[in-house]
Amino acid sequence: MGTQTGHYTSPFRRLLQSCLLLAGLCLCPTLGSAEEALRPAFYKNAPAFRSAFSRVVADVNTSVVRVISDERQRALGTIVDASGYILTKASELRGDIEVELRNGKTYAADLVGIEEDYDLAMLKITADNLSAVSWAAEETIEAGQWFVSPGMDDSPSSIGVVSVPLRKLPPARGILGIGIENTPDGTTQITTIYPNSGAERAGLRVGDVVSRVAGKSIRSADALATEIGSHRPGEIIDLEVTRNEKSLTIRARLGQAEPRMLFDRQRFQNRMGGKLSRRRTGFPTVIQHDSVLDPQECGGPVLDISGNVIGLNIARAGRIESYSVPASIVLSLLDDLKSGKLRPETPDEQLVSEKADPIDDVK
Repeated sequence: MGTQTGHYTSPFRRLLQSCLLLAGLCLCPTLGSAEEALRPAFYKNAPAFRSAFSRVVADVNTSVVRVISDERQRALGTIVDASGYILTKASELRGDIEVELRNGKTYAADLVGIEEDYDLAMLKITADNLSAVSWAAEETIEAGQWFVSPGMDDSPSSIGVVSVPLRKLPPARGILGIGIENTPDGTTQITTIYPNSGAERAGLRVGDVVSRVAGKSIRSADALATEIGSHRPGEIIDLEVTRNEKSLTIRARLGQAEPRMLFDRQRFQNRMGGKLSRRRTGFPTVIQHDSVLDPQECGGPVLDISGNVIGLNIARAGRIESYSVPASIVLSLLDDLKSGKLRPETPDEQLVSEKADPIDDVK
């Protein structure tokens, strides 16, 4: 399983240059209605344009799989070991998981590890002699560089350009979607349940008194807010509450807070480009590029123009913003993910529920 090298030389580059020249001519506003009609065919993600990059992904296509749960494609996966290990995006998964290979065969998949910092999940299927991906030994990533994302077809699923070679994304704070206050008797009481929030979905009610969160004692409203904010969006936490003199344990999934002043405009602009990944923040180091990916297309490899696998797509974060984990980081995590020591104790609790769209949990 050797490292891929750049082998797409002058003929391919001339073909690509010709496509780009033709695209530029067709986008010229002075050429009339015929050229106007051709514009969509040469958009960066149009089939005619993507097909020009088919040779780039030819050697990697068989290493890409479709990850299915609840009878829907949730992500792509990347075969990282010929004995049946497949890397994918963790937070899009839920329930029973299946993997469909490029030849159409489907296998039940076991979730053997989750790496939370990078939202990676390792799956294992009962198969061998699979076509495992070969990661680039060195990454040379520069702004303006082409990024090519293979999918389940001969043509790439998306073409993009690097915006920021490496960047850190601070973790987002989780929110529950409640208003709270301190009571005269020294307890912390819920005063408001915000619509479409994790609190509402979990069944919390106005008047509930919160005594513990995630196993920690709560003695004030500030302590409750601090504890909830220390968890990530998408995490499930247990709350011990008192309701009508009865003690209850309620399990809730946290949403994601965003700046209120920018929320409406940011949400509108980002949603113009399609759906976003549920987990799209809090990655220690990622490559930012402008490839147009659907959330269910994350988890697959990303290549440079020479066909070298230089990362793994991990999130669609905005209209022109997608993130990839660099190959060097992926390689450093593979052994632990395959070992079983990162296996979740209760897999379903690690996976994001279908209704829990963090952007809708903002107060």
